Amino acid sequence: MRLPEQQLWDRMRSNVLHRDSVWIERIESMVSTGLPDVHAIRKGSVSWTELKCAARWTKRANTPLLGVAKGLSIDQRNWHLNWTNHGGGSFIVIGIKDMDDHWCIPGALADHVNMASVEDLNDMACAKGVGPKFRIDYISFL
Repeated sequence: MRLPEQQLWDRMRSNVLHRDSVWIERIESMVSTGLPDVHAIRKGSVSWTELKCAARWTKRANTPLLGVAKGLSIDQRNWHLNWTNHGGGSFIVIGIKDMDDHWCIPGALADHVNMASVEDLNDMACAKGVGPKFRIDYISFL
């Protein structure tokens, strides 16, 4: 059985991989702590994406979707903030296990992801949606 983040990668890969002049690959790195899961290039622009997957929708609107346990580690947050402070593009794609709902959050907002409710994610997202619509919106930000 594939882990939820692996399943999120499967959905992302099937929607984006080698389409619309985008090349993405998943990186499994033990070399650098905090390095995001996905490397992408589109028309010469490079970006990195961290994948996070919530177990389920929250029961209350103001409850954080990821929280500290499932959210970004300190190393991951610092990586995104350092990368974007140096002019790089990065994203955090958040999905819900076994669902096609996604949010694409700019890496510059990494400090706010863990404690964000669904409403907060909707406000922070540069792309959100389900299935093919998400693919089109996500690609436009790469």
